[in-house]
Amino acid sequence: MVAAWRAGEDVDGNGAALAPSLAWQPPLWRRLSDELPVPSPDLRTSDSIRGLRRGEVARTGGLPGSVTVFGVLAVPPRHLELLTALAQHAPVTLYTLAPCPAWPAAMAAPRPRHPLLVASGGVARAAHTVLSPHAGRVEPLPAARTAPTTVLGVLQDDLRQDRRRGRDPDAPALVWPAADDSVQVHACHGPLRQLEVLREVLLGLLEDDPTLEPRDIVVVTPDVEAYAPIVPAAFPRRQPEGAGAASDGPPDLPVVVADQAGQDEAVGAALLALLELATARVTASQVLDVLATAAVRARFALSEADLDELQRWLLDTGVSWGIDADHRRELIEVSDDAHTWSAALDRWTLGAAMADDGTRLVGDVRPYDEVEAGGVELLGRVTAAAEAVFAAIRTLRDPRPIGAWCAALDDVLSRLFDPGPGPGRDVVLSAGLATVRGQLDELGTDAVVAGGEGSAVALSLEELRGILTDLLAAGRRSGATGTGAITLTGLQPLRNVPHRVVCLVGMDDGAVPRTAARHGFDLLESPSRPGDPDPRLEERQLVLDAVLSATDHLVITYSGYDPRTNERFQPAVPVSELLDVLDASFVGGAPVVHSHPLQPHSPRYFRPAAPGEAPVLHAFDPHHLAAARAATGATGPPPGFLATPLPTAGAEPTEPDLVELEELVRFLEHPIRFLLRRRLGLSLGEDDRRLATRDPTELGALQRWQLGQQLLELRLAGVDPGPWRRLTMATGTVPVGGLGEVALTGVEELVDRVVGEADGIPGDRRLRPIELVVPTSDVDPGEVRLVGSVELVGSTVLHVGVSRLRARHRLAAWVRTVALLAAAPKLAPRAVLIGGDRTRQSGVRRIALDPVAGLAGRREATEADPPGPRELAGLAELARDHLAALVSLYLRGHLEVLALLPETAAAYATERAGGAEHPAALAAAEHRAWAGNGAVRGERDDAYVVQAFGRDSDLAAIDARHPFGDVADLLWRPILAGEVRP
Repeated sequence: MVAAWRAGEDVDGNGAALAPSLAWQPPLWRRLSDELPVPSPDLRTSDSIRGLRRGEVARTGGLPGSVTVFGVLAVPPRHLELLTALAQHAPVTLYTLAPCPAWPAAMAAPRPRHPLLVASGGVARAAHTVLSPHAGRVEPLPAARTAPTTVLGVLQDDLRQDRRRGRDPDAPALVWPAADDSVQVHACHGPLRQLEVLREVLLGLLEDDPTLEPRDIVVVTPDVEAYAPIVPAAFPRRQPEGAGAASDGPPDLPVVVADQAGQDEAVGAALLALLELATARVTASQVLDVLATAAVRARFALSEADLDELQRWLLDTGVSWGIDADHRRELIEVSDDAHTWSAALDRWTLGAAMADDGTRLVGDVRPYDEVEAGGVELLGRVTAAAEAVFAAIRTLRDPRPIGAWCAALDDVLSRLFDPGPGPGRDVVLSAGLATVRGQLDELGTDAVVAGGEGSAVALSLEELRGILTDLLAAGRRSGATGTGAITLTGLQPLRNVPHRVVCLVGMDDGAVPRTAARHGFDLLESPSRPGDPDPRLEERQLVLDAVLSATDHLVITYSGYDPRTNERFQPAVPVSELLDVLDASFVGGAPVVHSHPLQPHSPRYFRPAAPGEAPVLHAFDPHHLAAARAATGATGPPPGFLATPLPTAGAEPTEPDLVELEELVRFLEHPIRFLLRRRLGLSLGEDDRRLATRDPTELGALQRWQLGQQLLELRLAGVDPGPWRRLTMATGTVPVGGLGEVALTGVEELVDRVVGEADGIPGDRRLRPIELVVPTSDVDPGEVRLVGSVELVGSTVLHVGVSRLRARHRLAAWVRTVALLAAAPKLAPRAVLIGGDRTRQSGVRRIALDPVAGLAGRREATEADPPGPRELAGLAELARDHLAALVSLYLRGHLEVLALLPETAAAYATERAGGAEHPAALAAAEHRAWAGNGAVRGERDDAYVVQAFGRDSDLAAIDARHPFGDVADLLWRPILAGEVRP
């Protein structure tokens, strides 16, 4: 290509005309070639090849007696031409790596059959194709390996022989060798757990094989920067200096980190991130990442708590991507600012000035009501930081000469990264700023041309980014690799160096191969011929090389689960392909993928696997064993949560002789949550929402319920729902345009059906106050006042919602209705519950509750058979007695655990009412409500239940420690007796 440029032809490597944006490169090359005092490298190479072929260089002497090139996989074609010409005068021997020796040397373009060679051997295939025309005599070196006896050995042998085991007739699938662990894959909860699991795996290998030493182990990762800082936490140094074999616990494993970036280069990394953002979609998470860099945080005084609060604002206002409408129009010609940073900033700012009453807009902006008094100051800092980022993005878009680029970047450093002078100025940050400014000054000086003026050639942002990548990218410190310790490094430095144990860490989905940033001006970014560099193929080849470099064990770890939600993730594509090959090559044997618990001190590491439980590896850390024993009570059966009641001090309500009706309802809906919040101050179930990178196209289930309930409340309150749709669209959290209209139409249709059902309830809506004195033996003087109010429609306690009717809805309506019966028995109140139900043709379900039938065993009175005064008094007394029992439970719930979850308790009481004995009813309740299934979460998966009883808790075991059968019957038997279904 450059030869053609020298001849005046402005073409690419395939001979095609260059794009106009690249037309500057050939003239620049020609000018450099003319001004340099020596010929260009390609010209010198061509002259050398020509001279060797003609024998001119040989006559001048100075050639070596022989040439050896050792340990390479791919050799550039031009270098091979040079070596071939040199071979006319001296023996040239190439010792090349052959991932697949089965490919004949004469085969110019091998067609691999093994799936891993097909998917990840692209670089090896290209190297073979390039080398084949230049090879004179090919002599395969004999392998020093015996017939493979392990899974890893068979896998490597099949790769080298290009066999498709399990698919080719001459390579049938083998039985997995007993107790073979030569290939291990571990699914963990995040990077730290990967290294913690790796430590236990390596300790096990070292214990099983006394000849294995730390220097025989290499840990390879595609992201050294992410894993290097957490190595000390995962591989702690706990043994005292000079401790011998008699010390308690396993030995410390020495780990040396190579290929790691320096800490004083954070400013350069932040500047590169900003330059990447300038041509990106500017998603919420991308901007948040920039704001979270040390330099920006110091400049705008943003703390971790501030960034957490900002993330909540972003989630609440639906920011996905884009600065504003103009920015989005430039990228995809979308002419609205919905889900942009600009729309969110408008909502936040307006919310700081006025409250959101749910009925008005200012223009098309709805105030965001969560920017409270303390948040106004944070809003100012966030706004300043975001506007500085967006101003930098706009500033850095246009092409300009290198001098102007350096001035613009220096201005960005001052505005975005430099916190200014002060006693608290970070020394490392100051050093990083000085380093980057010095590098920019050198870059500007280097761009000075003859006459002392700066170059006038305009560079695009992509071109500048390519230059600055080498200038500002995090420098690498060459870690020692022969220290006798375990080496943690990137994929490249120890490539093809054999180790007895090779560990691939961080093989998460998307980690390999990565999507490389394109500079736009690099003509090698679109490889078209064998031998052209391709970063994605190169990374795949590096993984394949690592697999072939392991002589005894291959250990792979990846983030298989979300540490917060336990959501399951897939490994990197090359790992999935490796697992597919193993599945096809072997039958039987233990699972290759080991799923690990969230915590390193899980009891599963220190006991045999329970029936139906996947076994995990043996753990060695005595500190984790101590924690597991403490968690499970290793000296006896595990104690119940709060095995003894809490002290009464602090348990009293604000007014000891008064209980609010709604507080009683909240307690009965979830007694465990009530106890943990009220007495222990625990608030669980954090916001697990994640920032979106794309605009929403549909409503999620939770959002659909929230919007439906909001509209339903407006309709029931008689408020004009007309502005609701416009107000909802203004929140920025729903799809825009036609998608949003369709989604909201579905919500409106559901609400219409529910309201239509509710309109059939006769009577006016009113609020009825409740004040009762109920007896109880739990407090002195033996009675409490139950106060509150109940909303009525006529004489009906009405619950209307858009969600499916559940046990907690029935429970709440029941308690309110019984309280009303005790306070005003003449009303003969009943409850009606109306909710959405997609399984019914009408889309609505209706349930009625008759407290008279539930408590007294008779159906509600009619006009023809009204109850007399004595009967009314008796009904009121029954209702008060029932309320007294519930209040007693409420007071007990301040001191002890009542495992009375609504769905489980209702299922248990239903079975008991049908005649089932306690054990059978307990088992049925666990199956129907407690344990759940793959599609529906059970009540034991509730965050508060997990906190109290652990994950996957057993209902029978909980009942043995905290009996709930009697209280479930006490609460639910009358509800079930009073239930009337149409």
